[in-house]
Amino acid sequence: MTSKNQTVLYVEDNPVNLDLVIRFLADYPDIDVLSSSNAEDGLLMIKNQPPDLILLDINLPGMSGYEMLADLKGNEQSNKIPVVALTSNVMMQDIENGFDSGFDDYLTKPLDLEIFRMTVLGFLGMKDSDAI
Repeated sequence: MTSKNQTVLYVEDNPVNLDLVIRFLADYPDIDVLSSSNAEDGLLMIKNQPPDLILLDINLPGMSGYEMLADLKGNEQSNKIPVVALTSNVMMQDIENGFDSGFDDYLTKPLDLEIFRMTVLGFLGMKDSDAI
């Protein structure tokens, strides 16, 4: 069991995708999920309360996920926070661009929930036994 709650920020403009992730992570009482529907608000949230993990959609209104990632990686306060892309951009070139841009992992939609679970728990240093 972890000694403190882990915080995940999910930046996603699609309410259906956001709801899926929030409901899925609700099985883990030691994970607090914050959300933002755009990159600009997400950056403000990170400044006020840095999360332990960021899940980031690439196709966002306004600032794109790539632009937000560049901002995160260029900021000393946030450049060590792992950032995982959750995106519908599934072509091999998209995936390569994602890793080249600095994403720590790249997951495609529709989400494979088993891979998603293993990825999130891995970045947070948690085990399955941390679920309820």
